[in-house]
Amino acid sequence: MRATVTALAARGCRIVNISLGDKTLTPYAGGRASPWSAEVDALARELDIVIIVSAGNAGSRAPPQPWGRAMIPF
Repeated sequence: MRATVTALAARGCRIVNISLGDKTLTPYAGGRASPWSAEVDALARELDIVIIVSAGNAGSRAPPQPWGRAMIPF
């Protein structure tokens, strides 16, 4: 991940989107961020870029909502 993000920044990319996940891992366990999260934070600071990481609702039991559907009827 570090090599890829660094290469993108070297080519002028200022915003990086990382959309991946592992449903078996807890992103914030034991009161500390994971080493992966810490690395993402370090890269953003070092390279002065914005890194967007997808955040799912893996623990949610609510049914998924279709994109674009209004939650409150007008």
